[in-house]
Amino acid sequence: MWRHGKNGAGNRQWLCRTCGRVFVLKPFGITDEVKTITDRLIGEGIPVPVITRVMGGYVSRRWIYNRKRLING
Repeated sequence: MWRHGKNGAGNRQWLCRTCGRVFVLKPFGITDEVKTITDRLIGEGIPVPVITRVMGGYVSRRWIYNRKRLING
């Protein structure tokens, strides 16, 4: 393994010499409380950029869009 910089959250990334995969050893975890709050805001129809600002950096815009897709189908 080789060090491969940092991701957007500031966590150290590693590069596998064999397969070329880039990964984080201790990925950032999102708590159930943050998921519940985000789900409620999505359910109320609040736009994703507003949810991102309200959550204050706990989750990314991409994560919220993916969560919205899961909820709304």
